[in-house]
Amino acid sequence: MGACSMILAQIIWFLVGRIRRHRTHFVSVGQTILLLAWIVQPGSGLAVQHLRPREPGAPTGLAAAVRHIATPIAVSRAKVDPALLKRILAGDPTDQYRFIVELAKQADLASIPEDLSRDERKHQVTYELKATASQTQSGLLTFLQRGRTEGRVSEVRSFWVFNGLAVTADADTLLAVAARPDVQMVRTDRWHRRVEPLSPVEDSLDSASDSATQWNIARIRADLAWDILGLDGSGITIAIMDTGVDWQHPALQLQYRGYKPGGLSIHEGNWACTTGASYLYPVDGHGHGTHVTGTAVGGQDPAGQAIGVAPGASWIAVKMLNNDGYGYDSWIHAAFEWLLAPAGDPALAPDIVNGSWGSEYGEDEAFRADLASVRAAGIVPIFAAGNEGPLASSVSSPASYPESIAVGATDDLDLVTSFSGRGPSAWGELKPEVVAPGVQIRSSLPGGTYGTAYGTSMASPHVAGVAALLLQADPYLQVDEIEAILTSTALPLGEQIPNNETGWGRIDAYRAAAVASQAGYIDGQVLRQPDLQPLPYALVTAYDREGEPQGQVATDEAGRYRFALPEGIYNLEATAFGYESSSVPGVSVSTGETVVVDHQLPVAPTGVLWGQITASDTSGPVSAQISVEGTPARTTSDLQTGQ
Repeated sequence: MGACSMILAQIIWFLVGRIRRHRTHFVSVGQTILLLAWIVQPGSGLAVQHLRPREPGAPTGLAAAVRHIATPIAVSRAKVDPALLKRILAGDPTDQYRFIVELAKQADLASIPEDLSRDERKHQVTYELKATASQTQSGLLTFLQRGRTEGRVSEVRSFWVFNGLAVTADADTLLAVAARPDVQMVRTDRWHRRVEPLSPVEDSLDSASDSATQWNIARIRADLAWDILGLDGSGITIAIMDTGVDWQHPALQLQYRGYKPGGLSIHEGNWACTTGASYLYPVDGHGHGTHVTGTAVGGQDPAGQAIGVAPGASWIAVKMLNNDGYGYDSWIHAAFEWLLAPAGDPALAPDIVNGSWGSEYGEDEAFRADLASVRAAGIVPIFAAGNEGPLASSVSSPASYPESIAVGATDDLDLVTSFSGRGPSAWGELKPEVVAPGVQIRSSLPGGTYGTAYGTSMASPHVAGVAALLLQADPYLQVDEIEAILTSTALPLGEQIPNNETGWGRIDAYRAAAVASQAGYIDGQVLRQPDLQPLPYALVTAYDREGEPQGQVATDEAGRYRFALPEGIYNLEATAFGYESSSVPGVSVSTGETVVVDHQLPVAPTGVLWGQITASDTSGPVSAQISVEGTPARTTSDLQTGQ
């Protein structure tokens, strides 16, 4: 008998003895498998075979463990969330566990033709997702139904937005599911806070600004998009995934897609609650979702002050968090699935989804397949970068996913906030893509009131609103094109563009909407004199005839830049640290046409700044980083000399 076989026999003998001594405290098959999993490793010489579903009347507990002792234990253990394994090992044999099952086969959404319209994509993606789930889940569902009959399974919910299920069952069933070859992973159905307490500062109309436009709306120039370009988001629908929305708020009711003035409002297909609560119409017992919705699409308050970026757009909502901001993963999966086909109809799916929620674990992939489905369907996914900054790689998930457009937060001085989540993501991508105002944001609150709040949750709906303006300007824009417009028209912030604090910069609704409206373009290159080498990260600013800046772009590594501007006459100025500026006046821009303007920057006179860094306790020179504020100049002093 080999060493592993002897150990196995000893464990079985130990368990038999334990059962004889404590007949009322059975060791379940789940615990047996877990004990063996720590001992039996791949390559041990034990023959293995797949665990078969238990037949009706088959033995349970130790007898079942002995029958299936050849289960591929290491493989099964590798497919179960480690935290879930730990809970099972410490739990009672009769305990039931909530878990998410992800099947190995997922829908091939990459094969969907690129030339489909957004409406066609919604239908095609939904069809592919449902077909994949239908073709691959039947065997597992049959097994789980048998477990229900035997009392080992209490709940089963099938999903097609990702190919998987939400299950509540005992440890034996969980491990049996994990051992199946058609299962990729078994995760905990986590109970997690997704939004923080709002704690808004409520105001009265008397305390509101006398301006017709709030500072945050004016800062991103959304008001110019309304007044000059005639774009307010009309005809576009934004979905709010959050704690719900107070649909009767006076700044939100007219924008609710289900609202029918003078008639019976229609909530089916425009509102859903996946938390298990029986809310038949949009409500919000937390306040977060109502505040977010106001920033995206809110109209004017009674004093006439606009609060939303796209006040002509419509909103729908799904409540997937309870009134304390908590939710199960399964609630969120159900919300994503509803978004793709509200009331079962892909034609009712939104154009944009705003997710001002997340997990501090940026590497968490729990909803990545859902986001891939949303983006493949042509729905623009806007997600808050989270409030876990300022450290690197602090961006939250699902904003961290490559499929998401992540939004960080800035203040009224266009400075990135300390709390705003930073990149790079766990997948090595630059995050966030853009930033937007996220402090002292005044918006709607439940009960018809208004108040200010802060966070990337408040920044994200600004970008969702701008996306609505772009789609109104050009309904044929695809998600990739919208993301490109948002990033290429953003106001660069920082010394290097893009960066992992502010991405490509702070959004500019007017410039972005002008591009989507088929504005004219200025292309060019910034070179240095006298060798005509490209100048990367130089800034090019366009001014109107009154000298007001109408946009700023940074050159790429080849010194190239591109402006998208409304038709008109502009003066261009190119600047770079260490170089004299260059101005080109009277550049004429015509709709749909491109004019080329290159710049050559002479080298500016230079000097040398010298000094020495020493310790305050006179212990000698130290090595330190030295920078010159407002410039990219950086150096490090020598450890030996401090110079």
